[in-house]
Amino acid sequence: MATILLVANDTQPPLLHQFLDSVTGLPYDLTSPTRTAYAKFRKKNSTTTIFTATCSKVAGGESAGQVQMDWPAATGLTGLTAGYYEIEWYVVDGTDIQTEFDTTKCRIRKDFT
Repeated sequence: MATILLVANDTQPPLLHQFLDSVTGLPYDLTSPTRTAYAKFRKKNSTTTIFTATCSKVAGGESAGQVQMDWPAATGLTGLTAGYYEIEWYVVDGTDIQTEFDTTKCRIRKDFT
């Protein structure tokens, strides 16, 4: 999987993600209103989560497992140091949790000041 390249202090772009069933490899159906997708963001090799974002389902893409993560306004990329980060994606359905095994890799560079 490619690394997403970002710049510190940006508030865009939102990130799109597609959930796949870990057993079948097929898109994970998110049409049920009880299924909510989340993304946890942290620095690589850290155990501290910087933020957890609730993802919105992409209109028309729910059955294909498509979601969008917007950068939280209060945290987002503001104040992050240059370096490598990762995103863990998961879906909660009642008490059931399904976490994707692979994380999304991100690299952030410092912005011009």
